[in-house]
Amino acid sequence: MSEESIFCPECGTRNPITNGFCESCGTKLEGAKPLDPKQVAYDKAITDFSEGRFEAAITAFKLLDDYQDSREKITLVEKAQAEFQAQQQTNDYDQAIASFGQGDLETAEMLFTRLGDYRDAPQKLQLIQEAKAQQHEQDYDAAYQSGIAAAEAAETVVDLQQAMQYLEQFGSYKETQIKLREYQNKQQILQANEAAQNQVTQKKNKMIMSVVAVIVLIAAGAGWYVYSQQQAANQLAEKVTEQRASNVKSLDKLDSKTQKNLRTIAKTYNANAEDYTYKVMGQTDDYLLVGYNFKGPDKTKDMLPTSGTHNYKELAFYRVD
Repeated sequence: MSEESIFCPECGTRNPITNGFCESCGTKLEGAKPLDPKQVAYDKAITDFSEGRFEAAITAFKLLDDYQDSREKITLVEKAQAEFQAQQQTNDYDQAIASFGQGDLETAEMLFTRLGDYRDAPQKLQLIQEAKAQQHEQDYDAAYQSGIAAAEAAETVVDLQQAMQYLEQFGSYKETQIKLREYQNKQQILQANEAAQNQVTQKKNKMIMSVVAVIVLIAAGAGWYVYSQQQAANQLAEKVTEQRASNVKSLDKLDSKTQKNLRTIAKTYNANAEDYTYKVMGQTDDYLLVGYNFKGPDKTKDMLPTSGTHNYKELAFYRVD
């Protein structure tokens, strides 16, 4: 710290010596004494010591030389540093042993390396390195065996090729090259099998497509047939409706009683009275003679008797040409 600074007597803030007022609290600095550089360095060294920055504190006390008790402080700090380092080594050693026991070889190796010659750290470090090498060999072999298993289990060219690419990274390890040659032969066999299977599949697909095409044609034909039949039925129904509208005119010329009787007669024969035309043929003492004739496009609806005279109440009816 240079002598160009002063402390505020009110809040302790360091200020440039040229300040008239404290930058922090505004207290007037007139009469405040400049800082003593050695006292500032001493206070800083004490702070470093208390906060565990031993090297910084030792360096500062050495620069202060015989200022106050700096020389005594050097001895005190070095002793504290040695105790701290000893405790740190003990802690590192215990942690390294625990890590080793838990299988955390990386942490254990790092700690024993940092311990150097402390106690039996070199022997422990060698033991860990040997364990890591063994573990690496086991992991490496396990990876190799997994590649072999994948190649052996492969049932497609793609799966086998992936397994072979994986095995290639093992170079000359164990029987890698021998196995790769075996799997090349297996690959050829799988390729031949897949080619044959593809041909069979193609034939099946062609056959399926042919069957589907036939089914589609049949369905289309059936659909057209149904459509045609429906259209014909609709057209016939329209013609029946038109004919009945014409037929009913002859029925309407008869008296209401006769119309009612004719409708009842038609219903008895499961016929529709409007599918016929009617004509009064004569009159007797007991009967009104009515002739009827089927008029319609749908012959299946002709249900009344085709011959003979039939009586119903005061009505005698028979078919006429």
